[in-house]
Amino acid sequence: MGEGEPLLALDRLFVDFEASSLLRWAWTFDEIALERPALSLRIDPRGQLNLASLVSRLLALEEAPAKDAEPRLPRLLVRRMALAQGRVSLFDQSNPKLARANVENIALEVREVSTLEE
Repeated sequence: MGEGEPLLALDRLFVDFEASSLLRWAWTFDEIALERPALSLRIDPRGQLNLASLVSRLLALEEAPAKDAEPRLPRLLVRRMALAQGRVSLFDQSNPKLARANVENIALEVREVSTLEE
């Protein structure tokens, strides 16, 4: 796992967005499919995970929510979400004895995911 290796890569992303979103007032997807996604995790010599620094930068971009506002999930409906031939690689430089691990051929399918009340 090299220093210039991307954090996340994938061969194909397919998103089937439904026009019925306009009628439901909810983001509606018939299908979201990821083929051959690869996640490269790296722990630096200080013990920091490369993904953690990205998340902290993204959170810093968000505005502070109003004190009275209750956080709400976006209205979302996904009929099928699939991940095929996924791979996660970990390279740990935080210990003098370097550690590497790979998990391959990850597959996942989830159906009927919704944040709608009904």
